[in-house]
Amino acid sequence: MRIKSSIWIYAMVAFLIPACFVYGQTTLSMNDCFLIAAKQNIPVQLADNDIQIANIRKSSAKFALLPSLSYDMNHYFSFGKNIDPVTNAFAFEQFSGGEMGLRLRMNLFSGFQNLLAISENMHRQRSAEYAKSAVFLEICFQIVDLFSSYMIVQESTKAVSGNIKILKNELEIITEKIKVGRLTEYEAFAFEARLETEKAEMIRLNNETEIILQQLKELLNFPYDTPIALEELDISELENILYLPTSKDEVISMVVNNHPIIGQFEEQLKVSDMVLKSANRAFYPSLRLGASVLSNYSVNMGQSVTNETLIMEQVFNNLGQYISVGLSIPIFTQMQNLNRVREEKIRLHNTKLNLDDTRNSLVSNTLQLYNTFLANREKYQITLRALEKNKLSYDLQEEKYRLGRISSVELLTARDMFNASLGKFNQAKLSLYFSYQLLMLLEAV
Repeated sequence: MRIKSSIWIYAMVAFLIPACFVYGQTTLSMNDCFLIAAKQNIPVQLADNDIQIANIRKSSAKFALLPSLSYDMNHYFSFGKNIDPVTNAFAFEQFSGGEMGLRLRMNLFSGFQNLLAISENMHRQRSAEYAKSAVFLEICFQIVDLFSSYMIVQESTKAVSGNIKILKNELEIITEKIKVGRLTEYEAFAFEARLETEKAEMIRLNNETEIILQQLKELLNFPYDTPIALEELDISELENILYLPTSKDEVISMVVNNHPIIGQFEEQLKVSDMVLKSANRAFYPSLRLGASVLSNYSVNMGQSVTNETLIMEQVFNNLGQYISVGLSIPIFTQMQNLNRVREEKIRLHNTKLNLDDTRNSLVSNTLQLYNTFLANREKYQITLRALEKNKLSYDLQEEKYRLGRISSVELLTARDMFNASLGKFNQAKLSLYFSYQLLMLLEAV
């Protein structure tokens, strides 16, 4: 079951999965879990929301290049001596009035800060996209780890179940021999004690299985009571893995050049660079263009006035227009601009340090995965040879027990050695398979 598809393909295909697949299927393969996690995992959804927010901010930065148009209206009440806004004469009576206007504003030049804001938000969006891919890759790693733990527990469960069955059969034979007087009842004690021990171990393994499945449900954002099981693995390719040529330098180079976490920090570095440039442009003068259409009106609230002008007539009579051009030159801003530039330079340096630190950590983690894969491949071959020898030894001890040449305790000791060898082999087999899958995930980025 080599993972040949890229993580991006998993992410895109996930949104085509119908709801019945998510909640109707109870037996899941590892690829199924990848697809469901790409759609339902909460951290992945949060990362997708971050992308949408970044896209909205980029759109806002683009629209900031356009002029703004607003309509303003204000109404007031005057009591006592005041100036009538229409006649500009002193008025002693109560009156109410208002003003309204249509205003157009446009920044002609601001040190290209708007263009820098567009570029900044574009890199923020790309950083968010890389961040989502990095989050999804981490979720995939967790799924592989849970599958590994689950399958190792299942192998142990099969072994313990087999031991229980064998012990029950042995006890039946011993019981018959005790009845005919060929053995004493003490011969059954060791088998009975071992049977109870194996039953206790089965309870522990079943509990561990439930814990692993619940952790997987949490990753897939399933309700806690959703019944699921994991599909049996096809590990027929283990023989190919044993002789698979691997190059440490190629793996490191591929990961460093393609891992989404590196792309995320590189985009953040570009964001910091844009922010620093924008801070420097605050020293530039700014040029603004404005245009307005304004009018006002007033209404006498006291005694009626002969030939009082209607409100709409006042509005049209008092209509005025103007165009303005504004220039702002920063001379002294209480060191605000300079301190901001200094602060952004430090942030830019911190981003570079974080990128270097992330790259170093990524190389270290990749080397660990690579070395673990090589160690598991060698361990698999060693435990396989050990299992074959222990199997021959146990078969011989079992034959001796049938002939009455060794005691039941010696047979159980031989069986313990064989079971321990079988357990180590199964664990080595699964560890090799899943460490290979982790490397394949890195190739899929």
